[in-house]
Amino acid sequence: MKKVCVTGASGFIGREVVKQLHTRGHDTLALVRDGSKASSLEEYADIHILDLEDAETSVLEELMSDSDAVIHLAAKVRFHPYSMLRAVMVDSTERIARICMEHGARLVYASSIAAYGNGNGNALDEESMCRPDTGYGRAKLEAEMIISSLMEQGLDAIILRPGYVYGYIDHSYCDPISRMLAKGKVFWIGDGGNYTGVVHVHDCARAFIECLSYRGDARILNLVDDEPVRWLDYLNHACSLLGIGGPVLLPYTLVSSISYVMHGMARALNMASDLSPDLMRAIRYSAMYSNSRLKRHMNFRFTYPTYRDGLRQVIDLIVAEGSAG
Repeated sequence: MKKVCVTGASGFIGREVVKQLHTRGHDTLALVRDGSKASSLEEYADIHILDLEDAETSVLEELMSDSDAVIHLAAKVRFHPYSMLRAVMVDSTERIARICMEHGARLVYASSIAAYGNGNGNALDEESMCRPDTGYGRAKLEAEMIISSLMEQGLDAIILRPGYVYGYIDHSYCDPISRMLAKGKVFWIGDGGNYTGVVHVHDCARAFIECLSYRGDARILNLVDDEPVRWLDYLNHACSLLGIGGPVLLPYTLVSSISYVMHGMARALNMASDLSPDLMRAIRYSAMYSNSRLKRHMNFRFTYPTYRDGLRQVIDLIVAEGSAG
């Protein structure tokens, strides 16, 4: 049994990580920003309410100092400007990494395939060049670079780069596409002909937990399933399983123009728009991400090796919830 601290524990991935840690008998400390989202985790973990942006380093250190490992999931999962993401995604990550190094704890960090930028349809592995052109991707890569630098000074860390994480817990805790599926109508921007990498939330959480005992040399690992998929194929398959019409494809050029208008208005109000130019860039990323390093070095095998396997489970849960309702 290990004592594991999980940041971002009340999020979509975090909840699954906490539950799986409990099932495996680990002693879990769950850090959450919003206490209203933490009540359902009380049977699985010791809950602490903490905003990483505002928390004093001494407070963080007190909470984490006796942990064997920290699974750092907390992030702003929006394609907002870098300036709005840096505090929680870069600065807080550095503080957590230094605390882990000081106290000999393993850090398992949730990066993202967004760190690569646009692969232009090419095959990408962990040796591929990273050229992020969004604030989100830039923040993830900068945090990775800080962690890698500290690893040279003795930090024990592993960096996972998940793809699009999908799954369905309920209507409040699911990925955006599953949420649209539950409502019976799916929208997409552009033609969906570009490739991406996906991973079911169950497998995603399991990979983070298996990093706790991993002793291999590879320390940056893509976390995607076995089959790269075009977005349109993913969406069409999900809709067909649910028995609804295919996705409504919105014209990219029109929506992109609107995103710049909304971005300008949001900046004038010192806010951020979720429909941002960064999002419009990211939605056109295309790459076939390799998981061979994950499978070779960790001997990781997926419960849901392709999107077809995972979406069947998602749709079954959506249908069951609809029938119960």
